[in-house]
Amino acid sequence: MAKRSTVDSLLVNRRMEELINSEPNRYSATVKVANRAKSRYYREQEEQDQGVKPIVQAILEIAEEKSQPQILSD
Repeated sequence: MAKRSTVDSLLVNRRMEELINSEPNRYSATVKVANRAKSRYYREQEEQDQGVKPIVQAILEIAEEKSQPQILSD
């Protein structure tokens, strides 16, 4: 069994709180994260990638996009 890389759980919790606080309602933030994680899960199945769990990766990606909007504008 392949070992997954570790991510600081406090960082993930902090990022999820940032996402929830930045969205107008919690449901929309949850749906965004779930959809991103679902698509990432299917991509990992095809690639056999055993990195960070899809839900954790989705939280970190979306939080990064929210915190650095200049990346999206380029």
